[in-house]
Amino acid sequence: MKKILYAIISVIIVLILLLLVTIGVGVYWNTPTRISDEDFVYIIYGGESFSSVAQDLEDRNLIKNQYLFRILGKVLNSENKLRSGAFKLSPKLSTWDNYQILINGPQEMVQITIPEGWTINKIGKLLERKGITDYIDFKTAVSDPVLLSELGIIDKTAEGYLFPDTYKFVPGQDAESVVKFLVNEFYSKISSIYPDWKNLSQDELNKRLILASVIEREFRTPSEAPKIASVFYNRLENGIALESCATIEYVLTEIEGKPHPERIFYRDLEIDNPYNTYKYKGLPPGPISNPGLVSLKAAFYPEETNYLFFVIEDPSEGRHRFSETYDQHLRAKSLYLKKL
Repeated sequence: MKKILYAIISVIIVLILLLLVTIGVGVYWNTPTRISDEDFVYIIYGGESFSSVAQDLEDRNLIKNQYLFRILGKVLNSENKLRSGAFKLSPKLSTWDNYQILINGPQEMVQITIPEGWTINKIGKLLERKGITDYIDFKTAVSDPVLLSELGIIDKTAEGYLFPDTYKFVPGQDAESVVKFLVNEFYSKISSIYPDWKNLSQDELNKRLILASVIEREFRTPSEAPKIASVFYNRLENGIALESCATIEYVLTEIEGKPHPERIFYRDLEIDNPYNTYKYKGLPPGPISNPGLVSLKAAFYPEETNYLFFVIEDPSEGRHRFSETYDQHLRAKSLYLKKL
């Protein structure tokens, strides 16, 4: 009889403990992490694991305990259901509410299109105009040495690493998260173009990107981009200055702050600036634009040619004439001038 009584008492105790645990878990899931009116735009990047997100949420005080959060994900089979993108979370919401936003919640997004070949300045002004982030904050973030190091960028800014495409962002998003998102998109695209890119040194990757940024500002017909790349690679190998008008335009507009020139004058070619590839041989110190897929592919897979020169042949179509010798180049320029 005593054994039966003890068994009944044990079951009651277990049931009471389970009830207390259930109540405790319920309180945990349904109470705010902390009292705050501050919303937080949380970014999930493609490929992030549920566990890393859980840890980051705890670090930012958006959930109380990462391990219980991970258990929830496992129990509800949602570990592989995280969506990349931006989510508006808040510490005043419960852990359960924030979980639901990440898995099923809507994203109040603003769609923008960043054109290929745009610079940091143009992108920053677009982001501010669309109400996504402050221009000054963006300029600060793209030149933050700590953030650049974290993102594997060896230049002084993220110029060139902000991949141009159509995106959706949350209004009022912090600038650092926008920069991270754009740079991660760049690395994603590089992986699709050149899967072994991680075997390149940072310096070699940066050189390819610098060249892609110049190609981006030179070509108008996509089929010519690999041929233009071959010209620049051939000039580099032969110790000949790149002589890219695009770098002169960069100096005038982005460094000297002048309006975009309708034409380049001989006096512009004498500007003493390391980005002036008429005056200084080799690549410019950094990218001069943020290149798209066509230019990136051209920089990694140039055509094999002996061309050292190119000149516009048909401005309406953006076609160029390519030459192997300077005499051929002069004749091509003469033919073009006769058409004017």
